[in-house]
Amino acid sequence: MPALTDPHFPPLLTGHHCKGDAAPFDAAIAGAKSGTYGAGDLLWTLDGNELRVAVVLEPEVARARCHEMLFVLMVAFGDAFGALSPPEVGLDHEWPDIILVNDACVGKASIAVSENEHDGVPDWMVVALTLRLAPNKDDPEPGYDQQRTTLYDEGCGAIEALDLLETTARHFLVWVHSWEEDGFGPVHATWQGRMAERAELTREYQGREVTGQPIGLDEHGGLLLRCADGTIGLQVAANLRTGQ
Repeated sequence: MPALTDPHFPPLLTGHHCKGDAAPFDAAIAGAKSGTYGAGDLLWTLDGNELRVAVVLEPEVARARCHEMLFVLMVAFGDAFGALSPPEVGLDHEWPDIILVNDACVGKASIAVSENEHDGVPDWMVVALTLRLAPNKDDPEPGYDQQRTTLYDEGCGAIEALDLLETTARHFLVWVHSWEEDGFGPVHATWQGRMAERAELTREYQGREVTGQPIGLDEHGGLLLRCADGTIGLQVAANLRTGQ
């Protein structure tokens, strides 16, 4: 087992341990803006019972496609989790950025994309994960909040945090390569295969709330929602809880 401050990452990723109160997502965004961090810099922290990781990327695609990388990261985490977790534990995704274990939220993904661009391509982007590994002492008893959980509460307490971090990093590079070679199709198919079944969802659409049955994703990861008056497409960017 590597020391806490020295996990092993693939050669294309450079690890940076965020210490103190630094949040990897915020630190990665600030570093990308200032030029301190660039493509392949991975910031991480194990803060109490929460694992947080962020990766800086320098896209070569138009802004409209950048949010595909959010799904790349979630699919990579799903593969890493599947390799380390007990076989009876179920992992699903709720659009656009929620990670579910046994149908309760255990974490979320985040993305920020630079407002500055050249020839239509943003200067940088940051994708991140936040995962609850175990309950804090002041958390409610397991099962009290059925919408929120931890890996420990779902029978995954034997998973070492740094093993999960390292395995996710390796699978992320594999999926990035797949995305570069084969486009969004394989990512789309894998993510949609893990999409949580929901009878109905309520989301904001063109300034109003709409309710409908999720039926899948469009070609860039937008949610297709079957409503009473037809099928609509919800855009990823308008539904993310992220920062710029």
